[in-house]
Amino acid sequence: MNPGRARHRITFLSPPEKGDFSSHNDLGNWPEYTTVWAELETKPGRFFSGSDRNFLQSMKVFKIRYRKDLEDNESMRVMYKGKPYELVEPISNVDGMNIDLLVVLQAVK
Repeated sequence: MNPGRARHRITFLSPPEKGDFSSHNDLGNWPEYTTVWAELETKPGRFFSGSDRNFLQSMKVFKIRYRKDLEDNESMRVMYKGKPYELVEPISNVDGMNIDLLVVLQAVK
């Protein structure tokens, strides 16, 4: 990863404590875990249609420096530019080299 391209700040949010899922989409229950610099890789949105409505799914793909505490995590959420995103897949170690992590996100509805 070229550090000069990591010009976006993303904040990882820890899941709420057990029993605190009363308002799952309320991010007030999701405490900040850490904020990191990230490189944004542009991916086109996906268009879906179903049950008499069409919508576009917005996805973001970030590459961050390797962190053992984030690898294979699938329960966190991410804030980017004040908007909440959820993980589409577990955070993955790029090529297993312990250099970069790939974070694939979609907007929280």
